[in-house]
Amino acid sequence: MTTAHELALTLQRLGYLLREMEWNQASKSGISPLQRQILSFIRAFPTRARASYLTRYLGLKKPTISLALKQLEQKGLIRRQVDPSNRRSYIIHLTPAGEKLSDWLELGTLEQWLAEMPPETQENLKSSLYALMSHLTRHQAAAEIYLCDTCRWFISSSHYCEAQGKYLEPKDMRLICPTHSLLNNP
Repeated sequence: MTTAHELALTLQRLGYLLREMEWNQASKSGISPLQRQILSFIRAFPTRARASYLTRYLGLKKPTISLALKQLEQKGLIRRQVDPSNRRSYIIHLTPAGEKLSDWLELGTLEQWLAEMPPETQENLKSSLYALMSHLTRHQAAAEIYLCDTCRWFISSSHYCEAQGKYLEPKDMRLICPTHSLLNNP
């Protein structure tokens, strides 16, 4: 077995384990795993809380997202507000109940386990995951990923981030950036 094959199998297994954690957590709270992902996205990216961003981020079709949003609204976890800049679009907000649930839904256990690893191991893992996600993005094998490499604010030749107004060291490169703006979508 090659190292690449072993890594692929390991990442696939890790994906299954993380998905299982999400399913278990979502089912305990009375929502679906997709609804859990939507709440997490809204919490992480409140300025992008629109169906169009959700479809790109989650790699799903708009009707699937629309149905999940309708269900979350019926459960009192989100509210939709007409976007003043585009009357056909809605800005999505967490309600107080949605905020409380999204606090509970965060991957706290996984984060705690990662925090138990030595800082150097955490940084190496982050760097490796960044490289993998960047590679997948370059080969268009991944849905929208908020990496520095795919952001219009990032000048790759100098590693300068215009959004943050500073040069980034490799350890400062973000796997998920709240100020990310797609190169082809200013």
